[in-house]
Amino acid sequence: MINIYIKELDKIDYEKEGKSLIRKVKWKLINDFNIIQTKEIESGKKIYLIPNIYKKKIYRKLIKKLENEKTKTEKLQLILSNKIKEFEDYFSNYKIVNGRRTFVNLLEKILKKILKDNLLELQDIYILTNSYNAENINTIRNIASKVKTINIITNKIDKFRILERMLESQEITISNNKRKSLKKAKIIINLDFKKEEIKQYIINRNAIIISLTGEKLTSLKGFNGNIIRDIELKLEDRYKEFVQKNNLINFKNLEIYESLINLNEKNTLPEISKLIGNNGEVNFM
Repeated sequence: MINIYIKELDKIDYEKEGKSLIRKVKWKLINDFNIIQTKEIESGKKIYLIPNIYKKKIYRKLIKKLENEKTKTEKLQLILSNKIKEFEDYFSNYKIVNGRRTFVNLLEKILKKILKDNLLELQDIYILTNSYNAENINTIRNIASKVKTINIITNKIDKFRILERMLESQEITISNNKRKSLKKAKIIINLDFKKEEIKQYIINRNAIIISLTGEKLTSLKGFNGNIIRDIELKLEDRYKEFVQKNNLINFKNLEIYESLINLNEKNTLPEISKLIGNNGEVNFM
């Protein structure tokens, strides 16, 4: 796997590139001719420095460059800076590291951070999902083993009945009543509902929604609770050094972390430094 970190061109990336005049000339040429710079930072890891990120033609060049990067034996995965994320649609044919797998793995820690001194094993948790896939099944099974009750809200009721039978030792309910299913829910985990789907339900106005879709949930009728749609991690020193050394400060540290670990191995889960909502950090006092 080759990791390619794609970021906007920054003068800081050139502050050591010879004398001041040389830097200025080089900077002008790169911007005038839309030259995409490549830096190999480690084996299997490269940075693409993109000038003029608001011009469409730079992405045509970038896609060609990525196509040339492919080999028969190596796959590419892309890590996008916060600014480049605006243009994520251009990379639809590539695997993009989005941090979701780590987010899912940290759900238990997120729940405990929300609950403070309240015991997780006494909680009723509501899960929104329409995708009956391996990831969601594993996520539900893991949470079900930690809490009192799992309530699955889905329009694929028949499919999730299979999971209900598999987990007969756990307390599970499955429903899709848009007026009643979420009316008393205190903690909701949204695995894959779109905003327009969620808006069809009557939701407890003081609920906490943990949403893994990355979509900004707004205009939920009568809703006055908290929405958590992102997290920040406490990165270990080795990851911090990687970020500083390569000037990757404008990337989500969740995605940096996920790009650097081997997902096929069991990794020590990082600590969470912040829960992020629609308008910044969310604190539970």
